[in-house]
Amino acid sequence: MSSKRHATKKQADLIAAGIMLLIGIYVSIEVAGFKKIASLDIGPAFFPKILGWLLIAFSIMLGVEAIKKNDTEEVVFLNRNLLIVFAFVGVYAIVFNWAGFILTSAVLLSILMKLMGAETWKKTIIISIITTFIIYGIFHTFLNVPLPLGLLEGLI
Repeated sequence: MSSKRHATKKQADLIAAGIMLLIGIYVSIEVAGFKKIASLDIGPAFFPKILGWLLIAFSIMLGVEAIKKNDTEEVVFLNRNLLIVFAFVGVYAIVFNWAGFILTSAVLLSILMKLMGAETWKKTIIISIITTFIIYGIFHTFLNVPLPLGLLEGLI
């Protein structure tokens, strides 16, 4: 069994547009239930709502463009690394609340960086940890959006 799946560029773009559209709709529906923070005009739903709408808009644009171009060039649609990314993002979503943002994000970033060809594990882990703490700091300090600490609760 081959680890690569081929499709035409039009088929790949239409499938990607459909997936992005579904994700955008899902995000938009989910953020509608976020609690508002009375002291802030911009609450925790603000950025996810923008991202959801952008996903919807860009997926529609991609779908329309794919239909107009009718590109029959054959491309690799699914490969091993893409499936690994989906698997790790799924695991990330499952263990996020239990393990916490910092641990899960640092591990996910490290794995994704290595899949994309990062040179050494040492450099990858350092960059992943620094990036994760910067993101956590921005959300915690500036945006006042709590992220779960999970296993690190009480240590940070």
